[in-house]
Amino acid sequence: PGHNDSDAELNDISGFIASLDPSIPWHISRFHPAYKMSDVPVTPTSSLVRARDIGRKNGLKFIYIGNVQGKDFGQTRCPSCNALAVDRQGYVVGFVGIEDGKCRQCGFKLAGVWQ
Repeated sequence: PGHNDSDAELNDISGFIASLDPSIPWHISRFHPAYKMSDVPVTPTSSLVRARDIGRKNGLKFIYIGNVQGKDFGQTRCPSCNALAVDRQGYVVGFVGIEDGKCRQCGFKLAGVWQ
């Protein structure tokens, strides 16, 4: 917090990623104080959600929030119909809405290797 989480910085990085390919995943990880940065507070969940929202506005299709528990933070949803494609709970992963690399709901081809 306070080092690289301004709206301008988040807009710049997510805009850059989207300019390369909006299907590139963006992993936003929560900071936890340790070692030489023990005086910096933990990243508030609201800041992580704000970063995700900025990335979505810039067109990123796959944004994941890490190092914090929360609904939909690690799930993959179809960019076309928003159906749940990959359900992640901790280290447990379920390919619940993908068949042959496509969304079971609408048939949208999801970027990735699905075998």
